[in-house]
Amino acid sequence: QHIEDRLSTIWVGKIPPGVSDDWMKNMLEASSNTTSCHSPTQKCGPVAAWRPGSNKNFGFCDFRNADGALRGMRLMQDLEIGTNKLQTKPDPKSAAHLSEYAQSKVPPDFSGITKEYISPIDKKYDEYAQKAINEIVTTINKLYEDDTAVAVDETLARDLKLYKAKQQREAR
Repeated sequence: QHIEDRLSTIWVGKIPPGVSDDWMKNMLEASSNTTSCHSPTQKCGPVAAWRPGSNKNFGFCDFRNADGALRGMRLMQDLEIGTNKLQTKPDPKSAAHLSEYAQSKVPPDFSGITKEYISPIDKKYDEYAQKAINEIVTTINKLYEDDTAVAVDETLARDLKLYKAKQQREAR
């Protein structure tokens, strides 16, 4: 199996309360059933699984390939949702092969900091993915700001309303 095709896991933390597992997976995964990372409708990449942490403010995303995991870390790091900034890092079991794969993509004549190298094609796919992610985050943030905002997806609205109702019950 080629290194770029290995299952690659990243940790995503500081997920704000009320953002459901479905929404996290939706931000991370490809929007079609393809295993390719090269579709202009995709987000970060094809997801094999999203595994939420015990208290739901973190989780692990298993990408079907290294490109998806690297893109996920690039695009989700410090992404503002509500009052939180997401944090990402490779799972320890994936860190070595992700680093090796990222290094293999750096051209020999590149004179910059190799850790920061992103190929022109990856930059283009990052733009597509970032646009899709921003649409989702805008919807989430509108609901955090204004309970009466019209939700693009009723699932998110329901999830946030349930969370806010629970908060109100606990405050009493």
